[in-house]
Amino acid sequence: MIKIAIMIQAHKGFKQIKALVDSLVCNNIYLFIHIDKKNDKLYRQLLQHYQNSSNVILIENRVKVNWSGLSQVKATLNIMKTVYNYKINFDRVIFISGEDIFLKTKEYLIEFFYKNRDKEYLDFSDIKNYAWRLKQYNFFTECRYNRSFIIRALQKILRVFQNTFFINRTNLDNTILYKGSQWFNITGSALKYIIEKEQDIDKFKFTACSDEHFFQIMLLNSKFKNSIINNNLRYIIWEDNKSSPKYLSKEELEEARKSENIFARKVSENISLKFIQG
Repeated sequence: MIKIAIMIQAHKGFKQIKALVDSLVCNNIYLFIHIDKKNDKLYRQLLQHYQNSSNVILIENRVKVNWSGLSQVKATLNIMKTVYNYKINFDRVIFISGEDIFLKTKEYLIEFFYKNRDKEYLDFSDIKNYAWRLKQYNFFTECRYNRSFIIRALQKILRVFQNTFFINRTNLDNTILYKGSQWFNITGSALKYIIEKEQDIDKFKFTACSDEHFFQIMLLNSKFKNSIINNNLRYIIWEDNKSSPKYLSKEELEEARKSENIFARKVSENISLKFIQG
């Protein structure tokens, strides 16, 4: 029987996270939770609640996470290192958010990844018009107000300046660039490879949305490329010109449950609790 590590990155919603964890945890499934360092109250709540659980582990080395920032990748790597150094050699490592919903049964999850135990499930595409994220200097990604109109306008002006004077970062030259969702389902072997290449994170300084590039670039430029299935098994609805996915309704979650996807995102706490409780 395979052992599965599920990594959760979250910043709010004690009841929602608890319901998600409780829907997944069992003898063969372990949960590793990173709570944004900006929310100490939530971290303490979960730490106290799961203090006697051997299958639920709270990440101690927490990061202040900012949207689009390299801090997203650093937080993920901290969870991965905790998984890697744990007392179990995990066959499968799954990365989800605290606003995800588990759509299947635990038996289905274990059987699916046992049958596909040599496959990496990762969403990816050619970088195309998003090359500026990695090729130009993006200085405001760790500002907590980086989604404000003023910061976005300032960064756009800087991009125009860099284009005009042909200023480009060279950190990722001679590397094939990709983009995709940060949520993945990889083997323990792929996890080990990423941990061993952790120092490559320095190449991503001053990039934008590095969490949508780092893991794709790591694995698709490695021996794992031929084992990757271009599907992260997530039910997600994107609305036009939005930088974040739509919050799903209970009806949309019922449709998601009929699909091949194992998780759905993203879901508000209210809808999440109603859906899980039936």
